[in-house]
Amino acid sequence: MAKMGWTEGTGLGRKRDGIISHIKVKKREDNMGLGVEKERTRKLGAEGMWWSANVSETLMRLQQKSKKSSSSS
Repeated sequence: MAKMGWTEGTGLGRKRDGIISHIKVKKREDNMGLGVEKERTRKLGAEGMWWSANVSETLMRLQQKSKKSSSSS
């Protein structure tokens, strides 16, 4: 790329406004396909996001309390 005029620290593209850093890669385990990471994320969604339902319930209760206190005023 240096032969084409690019210098380190400048962006890619005609106007030099593209990405500056390299694309980050993640090494996969041997014999694992592209869909493995997506499947792991999907499985963690149910187990790893346990707090999401709790936060949603808490926010709903707070909103209800806020509505009750503002309507009673």
